Amino acid sequence: MEIAGNSQLVYLSLIILMLCSMCLLAFVQRRKRAQDAEFLEHLGQENENLKSCLGEAKNLINETERKLKIESDNHKRVEEELRLAIRDAENATRIKTEFLATMSHEIRTPMNGVLGMTELLLKTELNNKQVRFAEAIHQSGEALLTIINDVLDFSKIEAGKLELKEEAFDLRQLIEDTSAMFARKAEQQAVELASTYPVNSHTAFNGDPIRIRQLLTNLIGNAMKFTEKGDVLIKLAFLEETDSHALVQFSVSDTGIGIKQELCAHVFDSFTQVDGSMTRQYGGTGLGLAICKKLVELMDGEIGLDSEFGKGSTFWFRLKLNKDDAGKLRNTRG
Repeated sequence: MEIAGNSQLVYLSLIILMLCSMCLLAFVQRRKRAQDAEFLEHLGQENENLKSCLGEAKNLINETERKLKIESDNHKRVEEELRLAIRDAENATRIKTEFLATMSHEIRTPMNGVLGMTELLLKTELNNKQVRFAEAIHQSGEALLTIINDVLDFSKIEAGKLELKEEAFDLRQLIEDTSAMFARKAEQQAVELASTYPVNSHTAFNGDPIRIRQLLTNLIGNAMKFTEKGDVLIKLAFLEETDSHALVQFSVSDTGIGIKQELCAHVFDSFTQVDGSMTRQYGGTGLGLAICKKLVELMDGEIGLDSEFGKGSTFWFRLKLNKDDAGKLRNTRG
């Protein structure tokens, strides 16, 4: 009887344990279902938030695209306006340059005739008064022809129509001939004019002697114009030299009025003179040095000046010249 009672007790305990396990399992399942429902609800909320963010992002992207399109259209419009403005400016520059070149050429032809006839007139029998008149006509004609030539050269350079030549020439002879052109004027002004060329230096080169002569003529002419007394020195120096070429520096120094330091940076500007009173006193268009600068740049050189106000100036330019192997001229004169 006692054993049977114990068995029933064990059996009852097992039943209670099973019931507790079932209750616990049911509780866990309900808890899990509640958590799943809460998670799904949270997930749904996050999904809605994500959809809202995506919507805002899309709206922002659309607005940005709209603004970018407006900006792009504005840029295209500005670019087109700029292109048209550049085209109009180029056309206007071309027309102006062609007009200047044509007019300068048409004026230069009869002016050469006037100068030629004046020279012939001066060779005839004239009294002193007539000679003064004829010389005044000739000097005025030469001044006008210089201005015309400057305008013509400047217009050609601006239009890109100035072509440089490449031919053999004697550099020493060029320096001496150019200096000789101003000998009479120097004598009239009582200004000492001299030129130097390095002893035993190469003299035969290839380049454009006409333009080099023009550069020197402009610089010497300016030096003579602004030097009332003293001297003008034309000097040539070889800065570098190899068997095939030489870096040559041409310089023209004077003891004239000089230029203030703050004005030196503007002397090579077009239609510019460092002092407006100089135009009235000395004349000129302000094109000579501008042409020099452009010519030197066309020849891949450089140009500059050193000046002290009241004491004088030195204008210089440097060119790389190829030696003329065929000539190989050397002159030992000092």
